[in-house]
Amino acid sequence: MLAREEKLGLKSNGSPGLVYPVVYSGGKSFPEIARRTQQRVDLSGYAYPYPQFRNTDKFLAFHDKVSEIAEDLQQWLDNVPPWSPDWERIKKPEMSEPDPPRFRRL
Repeated sequence: MLAREEKLGLKSNGSPGLVYPVVYSGGKSFPEIARRTQQRVDLSGYAYPYPQFRNTDKFLAFHDKVSEIAEDLQQWLDNVPPWSPDWERIKKPEMSEPDPPRFRRL
């Protein structure tokens, strides 16, 4: 999608583009191509894997953030170019290995 975004000149004309980056966990060890596109929204403060999280006040804040994302995306839909069967298939870019974690694993 980044390559199609570039080919269509979406970012250069002030359009929001085709990629809506969200960081849920980490981000510092993302490959360079991912780091260049981040970060629109940081949800890393809500990355709790436990079911109890749904019963906390912080979950309500998380829900509000997700609602904001949905509103943003709704506005972006007005700028999405129509599908064209003539678009070339763009191969996924080669990704480098992520940097090793900065902490020791047990």
